Amino acid sequence: MRTLKVFLFLVFTLVALNPRSGAYGSMEPSMRLDSLLWRQQRMVDGALSFIQGKNSEPVDVSTRSPRQRCLRGVKKGFYSAGILKKYPAWKIASQMDKILKNPKQIKRFLKNEYKFVHLDKVKTVKDAPAYSLLVYEGAPYGHIEFKVPADYLESKGFTHALRSNAGTKSAVALEQIQYVYVSDYIDAFPRNHPSSRVANKFAQNKRPLKAVFQLQKI
Repeated sequence: MRTLKVFLFLVFTLVALNPRSGAYGSMEPSMRLDSLLWRQQRMVDGALSFIQGKNSEPVDVSTRSPRQRCLRGVKKGFYSAGILKKYPAWKIASQMDKILKNPKQIKRFLKNEYKFVHLDKVKTVKDAPAYSLLVYEGAPYGHIEFKVPADYLESKGFTHALRSNAGTKSAVALEQIQYVYVSDYIDAFPRNHPSSRVANKFAQNKRPLKAVFQLQKI
C-alpha cells in the first residue's frame, strides 16, 4: 500500500510539472498574464505594427481607411487584439466616443465577451488608467490614442518617444517618462499637451480631451 502511494505521488508530481499537461504549470508564458491585460497589450502591439509599417494581419484596409492615421492605428490595434467580429468602417476619431457608447455598433463589430467602458469620472489624461483609450475633440477630425506605460514599450525593444520642442521634432528616452501615447506616433506627451509631437504643427487646433474608455470583459 505504501509503495502504491509513493507511485501515485510521483505520477502526480510529473504531470503537474509537465508543460504539456493540463495541470498547474501548463500555461504558456503569455497566458500567465491576466487575459484582459494581454488583450490590452495586443491592442498596443497592433498600433505599433501600424506605426512601423508592418501589415502582418490579413485585413484589407484599402477600402475602409479612416480620414486620419491615428484611427487607422487604433483600429489595427483592435483587430490585432482579436476583439472584433469584423473590421469596422469608422472614419472620424472625434466620433469614436459616440460609436463606443452605441450598443448597435458594439454588437455589430465587437465580440460578445468584450466592451469598452466609458470612464465618465475621468476628466484628465493624467487620471486615465494604463492602456486606456483617449478620444479628443478638435478640428478637423479630432484625435485618438492609447495611453501606454513606457516600460511596456521598452520591453518590446523601443527606446525613445517623440515630442515637439518649439516646433522641432525631438526624441525623449523612454526611461525618462512614465507613459507614452500611441496611435500614429509614439508620442511622449498626450495630444492636448503643448509638447505633443504635432501640437505646434497645428497650433490653432486645440485638442481638448473628450472621453476616456477602457477595454473590459463582460
